[in-house]
This record gives sequence, structure tokens and C-alpha cells, in this order.
Amino acid sequence: TLYTVTGILKNVPPNSDFPLSVLVPYIALHNTSYKAGLNDWATTRVNAYTFVKLPPELNLQKFNNELKAFAKRHIPADDADQHLAAQPLAEMHSEARFGNFNNHTFSNDLINALALISIFLISIACANFINLATAQGSNRSKEIGIRKVLGSNRYQLAFQFLGETALITFAAVTIAVIIAKFVLPFLNNLLEVRIELNFVTNHYLAFFLALLSLFITLLAGLYPAIILSGFNPLHALQSKLNSKISGGINLRKALVILQFGIAQILIIVVLVVVSQMDYIKNFPLGFNSASIINVPTPADSTGVSRIGYLRNRLLQNPGIEKVSFSFSAPVSDYGWSSEFRFNHATKETDFSANLKWADVDYFKTYGLHFIAGRSFYPSDTVREFVINQTLLHKLGIPNPQDAIGKQINFWDGAKVGNVVGVIKDFNANSLRVPMTPMILSTWKDMYRMSNIKIKPGMEKATIGFIENLWEKTYPGNIFQYQFLDKTIANNYKQENQIAALYKIFAAIAIFISCLGLYGLISFMAFQRTKEVGIRKVLGASVSNIIYLFSKEFTILLVIGYLIAVPSALYFTHQWLNNFAYKISLGAGIFFVAIIFSFFVVWITIGYRAIKAAISNPVDSLRSE
Repeated sequence: TLYTVTGILKNVPPNSDFPLSVLVPYIALHNTSYKAGLNDWATTRVNAYTFVKLPPELNLQKFNNELKAFAKRHIPADDADQHLAAQPLAEMHSEARFGNFNNHTFSNDLINALALISIFLISIACANFINLATAQGSNRSKEIGIRKVLGSNRYQLAFQFLGETALITFAAVTIAVIIAKFVLPFLNNLLEVRIELNFVTNHYLAFFLALLSLFITLLAGLYPAIILSGFNPLHALQSKLNSKISGGINLRKALVILQFGIAQILIIVVLVVVSQMDYIKNFPLGFNSASIINVPTPADSTGVSRIGYLRNRLLQNPGIEKVSFSFSAPVSDYGWSSEFRFNHATKETDFSANLKWADVDYFKTYGLHFIAGRSFYPSDTVREFVINQTLLHKLGIPNPQDAIGKQINFWDGAKVGNVVGVIKDFNANSLRVPMTPMILSTWKDMYRMSNIKIKPGMEKATIGFIENLWEKTYPGNIFQYQFLDKTIANNYKQENQIAALYKIFAAIAIFISCLGLYGLISFMAFQRTKEVGIRKVLGASVSNIIYLFSKEFTILLVIGYLIAVPSALYFTHQWLNNFAYKISLGAGIFFVAIIFSFFVVWITIGYRAIKAAISNPVDSLRSE
């Protein structure tokens, strides 16, 4: 169809859900194969959108109620289960229910997961700071005592300690911004987004960082400032501060448990997500997808008429094993479903079947297996049907052979034929949804996809041949192809992105926890220098000293683990509910998590504990 250019649009932003390149009038659909359904109230299309600007007095709920009543007056009684619903435009970016023109939704679940992980990481870092600041309070006791004797009040000291925390936070944020600048391209590539770190154009980012810095300063610095500024000057100068005065052992234990718990939540979540994605990757889909490319064919009469010629020319190439034409690939974003009448029933089924229009070579190309009957005979029109096992179960037919010869009637006799075969189930959707009832038949006018199986190792040369043949067969049409394996992988793109992010952030959480743990164990070793020397003089072995240092942290790790398990169970259970096919949360995952945590903690403690254990007791007893 020829069109006249009437205007040029300004380029839309790269993150827009409306990547407009060419716009044609909606009325132009009357000149395409879509014409048949434009005035049919029983037909809905996934790529048809109606945009409505509501007046201020009409809210979404009221509009949806009126929309249902309006549709009910027009939709035929046989399709009474269908309804129309409005979706706020703001939800298009994150809601995959209806999708968008980008074919890339960025779900709120992913955003919330990132936000929650960032809170976890900040909490671990703040817990470390509070622990180390209060633990080392006794080291600054004389400084605090002298300042108080010279006239400093508690508020001045608290402000000083908060100021020190603010400087550390400012330095950390500065370093973080520099690191983020280098890491951002990797993140953009992973999430397929276009985020820019520009404080000039994005004032909200600068405001957020300032607010975050203030919040972290108060969260990490307020408690140590209150504790340290409250030292009694006499006790401070005499170095008689006990653990209760200098921040409390119980608080430090609680903070260690907190960071252990958070780290173990992330470890368990990573193990579950990775296990689920491996399960999906290795799950048998019921068809062969290796070395198969899908090439969209023109939907007009010319495109359909040249299918036979294209098939013969493709099969002449030694690099091509099989060729089939269909409405879509076994797994596709495009679906066609409908109710039907079975075995001369007076009413349509109360469920829809997934319709697959395909030629007779479809079964061989994708390696589909028959459990009863045969394939339909070659035909350009709808004459015979092949159904899957799930449809048998929905119809209440226990024996596949009993379905052979039964009649299927679509759309009041518009398409009628008998069942000639039953195939094993294959997943026509992602593994998030259960297996669907399916009906396959020939209908040449509906073929929109070429399914070409290439011999392994000959992909590059063969695709070049296909492209040249395509340009000669369909001049003026763009050659586009995609390997079916990639199409299937795209169904789980966001889950793979989440898995990658969880791995990264879990590693960061473990690293931060280990830093804090190493700092505490180093401080503990310093504080107990004389104790270690006396124990060694009295006969304590290296293993006794190591046990002395590791016992407390091992107990804290176990407590943190027991707290982490219920939270991790909740998060992972909620995420797994997105899949119809999923792993079971057995004890193995949680056992691996605790063993890994023990290993990391003992490695962190071990170096410093061994160093203290093998030190010369004479030097330890001489130290002040």
C-alpha cells in the first residue's frame, strides 16, 4: 500500500514506551487482512489499543464498570465471558498484562527488589559502622575525658562525632558516584535500559543523594555520637569504661545478627533463583527448538501465493533440513484462541483453545509426537484437526483413540472438521502459565511465519542464502529472522536479569559483612591481647584460641540464619508463584546456604584468630 508522508515527528526519548518511527491512519487497517475483525464484537486483538482521556469527574473504577455494561450490550451471548477493561497509561511501563510498544516492560517487582536490596546493603554498612564506632569508643576515652574537662559539653561532642560520620559518608558517596559512572554501562546493558548519571539534567538525583547522605549520617552516626558523648569524664580519664558504657555488647551482637541475617537471605534467594532458572533452561518443552529460525512472511495475498515456490527453493539448499509454514512458532508472542463446539454439541465449550494454523510439515520440523491417529493431510483450507493431551483432559476423554473422528465446529460452522490425531503436550507459552488446550489445522491464508530448520554448524552460510532468496521472492520486504532458542530465552529475560543482580548484590553483601566481621575480630583480638597471652602461658593450644574467637560469632551466625530462613522462604515463595512449573523448596538449598555462610565466616575469622593464637605470649603480656 502506498502512503504519502505528511509530517515528521521529533525523535522520542530512548526510554519511551512509544518508540514511534512510522504512523499510519487506523483506517488503513481496512486495506489489510485485519479488516475481517474490525467490526466484530467477539474478536479482540492483543496489538489493538484504544486510548481514552477521561474527564476529571470520571474515575477509572466507574469507567470500567460502565465499559463492562457497554460491552455486554454488544458482545454476542456465546462470548459473554469476554469483557473490556481500561488500564492507566502510567502502568503501561511496568505492567506486562497488556504490554507496550517497546515489548519491554520493567516490572514493579524488579524495581521493588532492587530497592529492597539497596536497603539491605545500607543496613549492613550502617550496622558495621555502629559496631566499630561503639567498640572502639574505649580507645577514645581519654580524648573525650580531656575535652569534657576543658569545657566541651555533650552536644558539642555529639556534633563532633556526627560531623566525622558526615565526612566519612560524603567521601563514600563521592566514591560511589565515581564507581557508578563506570558501572552504569554494564547495568544498562544487563537491564536493556538507558540510565544516565547526569546531575545537571536530573535534579532529583542530586536531591536524592543529598537526602540519602543525611539519612545515612543520622542512621550510622547518631547512636555512637550519643553513646560516646555521654562518657563520664572521670571514668574516661581513668580508662574504666566497661562494655555497657561504651555501647553495649548486646547491641553489637544484635547488629552482627542483623547483617548475618540479611546476607543469608540474599544467599538463599540467589540459590533459589539460580536453581529455578536452571530448571526452566533444562525443562523439556515437548518440541525441538535447536537450529530453527523463524522468519515472518508477508501477510498479503502475494506473500501467501509464493509460499510453495519458497519452500521448494529452500529445500534445495543442503544446509536446510526442514521447512514449515504456520501462523506462528510453537512459542510466540502472537496467539489465537477461541471457544468451539465439540462432537455436534449445541453449546460452545466454556474454555478457549489455543489455535495453531500450520502445514503438515510443522510436526516433523518441530519433532512433535503423536499418541493417537495421524497428521492432517496437506490442504490450503481447514479440513482436519489435531489436538493435544490437555484438550482431551478438558473434554473429559480418558482414551486418546476415542477422540479420533469427533467433529470440531468453529464460529457457527465457518470452520468444521474431524479430529484425526492427538499429539503429546508441548509448551506453547512460557513456563509461567500452565499447559493450554490446543488445536492445530491447516489454513494457508493465515500463514505468517516460516519455520526453517538448519543443519548444525551451517547457520551462517545458510542464513545468507535465505536472505538472498527472500529479497528475490519478496522484493521490497525487510528480511528479519530470529532463532527460536532466543525467542524462548526472551520469555525469561527479566528473571535472568534478576538472577544476575541478586548474584552481584549478594556478593557485595557478603563482602561488606566480612569487612565488618574482620574489623570486630581485629578489635576483639587487640582488646584481649593480655588474655590470649595468659591463656597460652597456662597451656592453651592454637585451636583453643581459635575456638575462643570463633565460638561467639558462630552462635550469632546460627541465630541470624534462623531469623533469615522465614523471610527468605516468604520472598522466594512469592517469586516462585509466578511460575506454573517450578522447583520445590527442599532442605538442600537451605543446607547449602548455612554451610556456605559457615565457610565464609570461619575464613574471615580464621586469619585474624590464627595470627593472635601464634603470637609470642611474652610480647602479649608486655603490651599496654
